[in-house]
Amino acid sequence: MRWDRFRSLLRTRRLGRDLRPLETVDSTSEELKRLLAQEPAVLVVVADRQTAGRGRGANAWFSPPGENLTFSLSIEATGMEEKEIPLVSAAAAVALHRALSPLVSGVLTIKWPNDIYLNGRKLAGILSEIVRDAAGAPWVVMGIGLNVGTQTFPPELAGKATSLRIEEGRTFDREELLATILDEIEAAAARIMSGEKAGLLDEYRGRCSLWGRRVSVDGIPGTMEGISPRGGLLLRLEGGELREILAGSVELEP
Repeated sequence: MRWDRFRSLLRTRRLGRDLRPLETVDSTSEELKRLLAQEPAVLVVVADRQTAGRGRGANAWFSPPGENLTFSLSIEATGMEEKEIPLVSAAAAVALHRALSPLVSGVLTIKWPNDIYLNGRKLAGILSEIVRDAAGAPWVVMGIGLNVGTQTFPPELAGKATSLRIEEGRTFDREELLATILDEIEAAAARIMSGEKAGLLDEYRGRCSLWGRRVSVDGIPGTMEGISPRGGLLLRLEGGELREILAGSVELEP
């Protein structure tokens, strides 16, 4: 990637200003954690190739070298608790959706908690966690994978995953995409810090799919009824109980 071009496109105040581009790494999030242990800072680690990139759960993240965007970023989390991670993830999902919406002609939605789908197939994913630096201060480490240029997925993903290239039939500028995404994430994080959580969650709800659908969350069946003030999924169980779920993997029920 052309990093001088990326820097010329970046409009953020802090996010992306300290960029650590790598050709190959095990995982951008693992590398970021190692850096935070030595040098607490707002950082972005981006790699052309990951050898152990993670998806949700035990899944690996498929990303051929030179085709997509795989990066991780750190955000200061002083005063934030683990239970607030869903809200941070929701903010990132809104930011990613906002960045991509003007670029696509298809149906772009957020699948709770923070996957981005285009025309019913997965386009991007976000994994967030709180880690602590050497001084014990908390940071959110957020890993993002966006399928940009991949044209062929392995058989087990072919019907589930997609890319901007596949859906839109053209190439995309990865430097411009990364700059735009970081700009939106910084703006979303500022909204949380300024107390504008309700407005952000309303925007998340408006961009989210699965409303009223029969789903299963980590094997628990029910009907999605909404998003809680903490960014959790409100699941109406078969017995009538309304349960708030703050983390999990969602599958559509047949």
